[in-house]
Amino acid sequence: MNNTIKTSEANGRSLAAVVAELKNDVVQFLETRYQILLAEMKEKTETWKSALPWLLVAVFLAFAGFLLLTGAAVVLVAVAVGVGWSLLIVGVAYLILAAISVAVVYGELKSHGIAPQRTLHVLQEDKVWLQKEARSA
Repeated sequence: MNNTIKTSEANGRSLAAVVAELKNDVVQFLETRYQILLAEMKEKTETWKSALPWLLVAVFLAFAGFLLLTGAAVVLVAVAVGVGWSLLIVGVAYLILAAISVAVVYGELKSHGIAPQRTLHVLQEDKVWLQKEARSA
């Protein structure tokens, strides 16, 4: 048996060199995908950081509206006219503001989504490319 390292007659490279190059390519491929994921998750974090204060405002306004509407109901039952209507108007106004805040936050989060879309798209393209390469090999 011959103890020499086998080389391809087509390109003169040893199997070890081809495996080492393949390993480097896979590592570079994975590092690139990891960097894409990190960049996209950083953007998602920034979106959540900007949306969170609006969500807190919406919760506060909804709670204030609930308290005012409760006060209005108590006054309406006790007095039936006068001060109760003013509390009712203010309570409804707070609830409208809360609804607007929730709509803004929901729209912002929905437009950006939760999943890392670019990373998923790149991985899908990689999957298609690998399938084509496997078929042609």
